[in-house]
Amino acid sequence: MRVGEFTVISPRNAMKDIFMESICGHITQIDDRISFSSLDINKNLAIHFYGIKIDLKDNNISWDLLTPKILGHIFLFNWEDEGTLKTIEKMLDHLAGISTTPIMVIANVNGNNDLPIPEKFVEPNGFALEPTVRFTYCQLSDSKCTKRAVSGIVNILMERLP
Repeated sequence: MRVGEFTVISPRNAMKDIFMESICGHITQIDDRISFSSLDINKNLAIHFYGIKIDLKDNNISWDLLTPKILGHIFLFNWEDEGTLKTIEKMLDHLAGISTTPIMVIANVNGNNDLPIPEKFVEPNGFALEPTVRFTYCQLSDSKCTKRAVSGIVNILMERLP
């Protein structure tokens, strides 16, 4: 069986776990920062998700060892909480700088259509996206929405095929 591997990176365990559970229906908690989930696409293909909680103070994951085997990184933050964006921003910049692996940044929303744009997006030297990075909105508990987000990162991979 072939396996595609993705990281799901967020500043809160609940965010990554809700996202992975909405896609796969289950998760396995490895420790207080890392969880795992898998989705069998068919008898020949499965997708593995490694949920990783990050924070601004602690960064002891060996990204240089993990990144080469990962097909894509999925970053999660709460749209209405700029602190969660700040937490992922440093790691997002780091991974975008060391790898050409596709990255999907997902803003968790709660179904509100009139969302304010965080200051970080419009201030000078604010949030910048690299060519390998895509952005979308998603309600993390909505399995249709999360599966669309995962298909978005798979589409980035497909665009790279010769």
